[in-house]
Amino acid sequence: MAKITTLRKPVEEEIDVMAVLAGAAKPKEAASSKSKTPILSVGDPIKKLATRARALTAEIESRQSEMELVKQELIDQVGPLRAGLCKKEGYLSTVRVPDTEGLSISLTWSGSYSKIDDVPAVKKVVGERFDELFITTNVINVKGDASNALLKELITAVGPERFAEFFDVTQAVKPNERYTKEFFSFLTDDERALLSPMVPQYKPSIKTK
Repeated sequence: MAKITTLRKPVEEEIDVMAVLAGAAKPKEAASSKSKTPILSVGDPIKKLATRARALTAEIESRQSEMELVKQELIDQVGPLRAGLCKKEGYLSTVRVPDTEGLSISLTWSGSYSKIDDVPAVKKVVGERFDELFITTNVINVKGDASNALLKELITAVGPERFAEFFDVTQAVKPNERYTKEFFSFLTDDERALLSPMVPQYKPSIKTK
């Protein structure tokens, strides 16, 4: 478990807590109007344009759905071929796929992953290698509304003995660079099969240029 160490420093100037908080606060968006949206009175030329816009929008949405299906099928078929190359030649983030017209498209896998929901299960698979393949991040949030005096104290320096009194800490585990680059060499076929659904990697991007 990581140990958090803080240092107390003498206060050289009076801290304006509200100014600090105001600088860190995000501006609130204006409340949306609840009034009914008016319908304009327009002639046939504009109505025809509106009809065409609706038809094109529906066509685009249909094409996008079809494209997502084609992309997923392409990823499913190219993924194993890339894995074979990575085993033989080392890590490859991008591969190109030729088409029937003498051109090609590229697929690029990033080192980003979705949230890991079952960390103990991942640890069971990788065992003592966990710290070599994953990192743990801490997200710290203030609990409730602290008084001005307490906020001033926290801004100046928080002692470890009172840390949990004011903050909630949420830990998140994610793969490190070694996990991504040595996935096909450091882990066995069985381990990769178990880890892939538990540590879901983002889908690769596809470019036609």
